[in-house]
Amino acid sequence: MQFRGILVMAGIFLWAVAPTLAVENSNDFSFTKADFELLEQLDLLDQKFEREGLVDHDQALNSYVTQVGLSMLPAGTALERVHWSFRILRDSSPNAFALANGSIYVQTGLLSLLENEDQLAGVLAHEITHVTDRHGYLANRDYRRKSTVISVAQFAGRMAPGGTNWGTAIQLASLVVPSVMITSIEGYRRELERNADVYSFNKLIEGNYEPREMPGVFRLLERKDEVEVTKLYYNDHPKLEDRIAYMNALIEQKAPRPASPEVLSVRKMKYQTVTEGAVREDIHLAVLSHRARTALARATKLNEFHPDSADNLYCVGEAYRALGPWAAHP
Repeated sequence: MQFRGILVMAGIFLWAVAPTLAVENSNDFSFTKADFELLEQLDLLDQKFEREGLVDHDQALNSYVTQVGLSMLPAGTALERVHWSFRILRDSSPNAFALANGSIYVQTGLLSLLENEDQLAGVLAHEITHVTDRHGYLANRDYRRKSTVISVAQFAGRMAPGGTNWGTAIQLASLVVPSVMITSIEGYRRELERNADVYSFNKLIEGNYEPREMPGVFRLLERKDEVEVTKLYYNDHPKLEDRIAYMNALIEQKAPRPASPEVLSVRKMKYQTVTEGAVREDIHLAVLSHRARTALARATKLNEFHPDSADNLYCVGEAYRALGPWAAHP
């Protein structure tokens, strides 16, 4: 919602000097040879995620996320060479990203952080904009024109400070499509991210979701469960503060009356019920990644939602076991 969303290319400083990548009308977009080559690489990346066992095939969860995602698509949009799919990745980093071919991935680390369906809808709407406005192709063109400031391997290494299950998806992406990796870490240019946020805000209102939940997503991504802070676009503090500010301004100007507490409660209950199994798995991944504080925070929230579950209580115990003598908060 890095709320990015999320895809990136290589080089910490490239985007500060990159030309504006906005497209006034996606219908004016014309494919080049480089774009067709990228499309082939993205299809290979989809297959690689499957082969590596990263894609979660929980039928109920996938059906739910797909239903929410499809409801966030712009009406009457039929984009050339886009096949929409919404998938869950077993990766404990709080991230989501969109591929230019229409594949949108939400990682279990983000699912376990979010609190309700309204927040999920906002994330998916944001990612959809990156596809409809062809941001992935434009970013890849820019990437091909520039030499990298640092190597792809070094850049990918920033994603996994604590273990092999943190940032695995983006590290795999770097082997197939380096530009995807960089946009996932650093984000697109800020005006493009803002455009995606604004679309998400408007689409939430259109879909009878609560747009006031969007700043809530950013606040969740500001949480510091661990000592070190990763450089995902979604949890970069200055960028998040800026996004919170302009989103709150939009809410004051345009948001309708708040949804009733009863409606919000029903959607929250549904979200937490459908994602419960994925959150348990994500807690396990966080433990394997030596991120015990993150595991404990997720397990505590899960146990508060469903305290009668022996599986949830077990997750709390495993998180404390992994924490050992360390304090629960940094």
